[in-house]
Amino acid sequence: MAPADPSPKDYQVAAQARQYLLEAKLEAAMLRSEMEQARSAGAATNSSTAESPTSVPSTSASSTDEQAA
Repeated sequence: MAPADPSPKDYQVAAQARQYLLEAKLEAAMLRSEMEQARSAGAATNSSTAESPTSVPSTSASSTDEQAA
């Protein structure tokens, strides 16, 4: 459906469309990279906390406080 002899404006519009497409692909690649990094960091965090819990609830401190009061 394109004209046999495109005008300078046609070339300009096509070049701008290619530029937008390249920018969109770059943004999509960057977002994918960020998501993969977040997943990797989340998986590393989840596996380390599953292996060794960082906080253990302590009930002896509260009962000691109650006895002192």
